[in-house]
Amino acid sequence: MNRNETDMLKTIFGRMAEEETLPDGFQSKMMKRILQENARIRKRNERLQWILPVAASLFTAGLAAASLIYLKIPLPRIPFPSISLLEPYLPTGALVLLLLTADYFLREAYYKKHPL
Repeated sequence: MNRNETDMLKTIFGRMAEEETLPDGFQSKMMKRILQENARIRKRNERLQWILPVAASLFTAGLAAASLIYLKIPLPRIPFPSISLLEPYLPTGALVLLLLTADYFLREAYYKKHPL
């Protein structure tokens, strides 16, 4: 929650306190509920950010496979060279994996210092 929303809620609770008496701990319980709801919504949005692209990718791959089967398009046979595929691609793949891992941890550290 940003500072403006917190200030606005404090103002509302202050007005409510002037108008009528609230049970003990009402403000802290309400703020706790609001923060929990905010965390729940953030987690749901994070899950959707993962689920929707995966579902779209699976749907696209399934549609492509179904199209190939329905239209009876033969898959081309690709002759592979006698050289092992691990020799040129393994170091490249390892480097990509290393860079993606470093990117993930650097972003996590950045967002801990600079929350949204």
